[in-house]
Amino acid sequence: MNLAQLYTKLLTVLAESAAPQYWSQLELYGYINDGLIEFVRRTKLLQKTAYLDKNANEIGAYFLPLDIIEPLSVQYKGRPLDKKNTKFFEVAYAGTSHQRVLSGFGNVFARSWREMTGIPSHWFFENQFVKLFPKPVSSVAFPGNSPVQRTTATWHAGTNLVQLPIQLPYDKKDSVDVFVSGIYQNSQDWSINPGNNTQILFATAAPENLSVEVVRQMSIALTVKLSADVSAGNTTFTWPNCGYVKVRDSVRVVLTGVVLQASDFTLTETEGGGLTVTLNSPAPDDGVIEATIYTPPEGFNPSRTADDEVTMSYVYMPQNLTEGVDPSFNEPEIPAFFHNACWQWAAFLALSKEGEKTQDVKKSQIFLAQFETSIANANSFVGSGIDIDPSVQMPWRL
Repeated sequence: MNLAQLYTKLLTVLAESAAPQYWSQLELYGYINDGLIEFVRRTKLLQKTAYLDKNANEIGAYFLPLDIIEPLSVQYKGRPLDKKNTKFFEVAYAGTSHQRVLSGFGNVFARSWREMTGIPSHWFFENQFVKLFPKPVSSVAFPGNSPVQRTTATWHAGTNLVQLPIQLPYDKKDSVDVFVSGIYQNSQDWSINPGNNTQILFATAAPENLSVEVVRQMSIALTVKLSADVSAGNTTFTWPNCGYVKVRDSVRVVLTGVVLQASDFTLTETEGGGLTVTLNSPAPDDGVIEATIYTPPEGFNPSRTADDEVTMSYVYMPQNLTEGVDPSFNEPEIPAFFHNACWQWAAFLALSKEGEKTQDVKKSQIFLAQFETSIANANSFVGSGIDIDPSVQMPWRL
């Protein structure tokens, strides 16, 4: 049945004319749509699988589909994940000895399970996000889209001072990058003039006129620059107690003026919030390595980005049967055999409406019973099967 036919049937059971007296047409259309949604919610008849958009500023967090009614399962790279709640992780991965006695879990103590990384095995729902445990290892996409302020100036021959058209923050030097003739300058090689924050000072004078570009991160992220001397052949550099958290922060690495790609190095979080950078190839020459840690501020607004690793199977919201669409072509997405459920629920709601001329509790229960029968028939039609471990269902082999 299409919307016009469902509406006509509803008017008939309500003993109303083509122009209803006690309910508006828009109100009854709404009841029909409520019936369609309730039917789908109860029967799970409309299902699909879709990729989840990730929260670009929190590893392992993903947005729910916009048309979701109920989640069914989550997969990571096609592998099903078990659903758990946060209590499970608190006990099983960061529990106390008392909890271990009570539950038999608590395998790892004094540890933040939220910072554990690896291949995800579970998922849970928190703060309107689907989250994976442990967090998949990847890089936080911050501050890739952060606003920046760029300016250029000339470093005149024989001087060590460059005059800029902008002011630089004394207390946030680490948020400023300086390039000379396109080459990145380590932060230890320049400073902001203590007496004039529109000037930068270099340790040496320019041999000739050189172009200077200054790039300042304008986001409110916490930025920390770390540096170390490099000898040819070095591959590993460690900065202890620098506040680095792998699942939260992003890191840029510059080796002797060259910004490295993420594929050129690996990052390791050491005990106490330390950072270790390991180069995939030994340093070719002596020089300086600099690591810049970007920490998103608390409550940073998440941005939705596409992802092709996490999928969710879920019950989805049916298309709304709206007054603006030609009713003669506006049919529910469910099989025609179950269309009656839409007007049955609508009649139940209409007759449950308070009012001397509208409310008829006894009659409304008749239509509710009819709706429940439609639900039972649909559930029998769909059939959930018996949930048995796959290994039990497999043929026995000797």
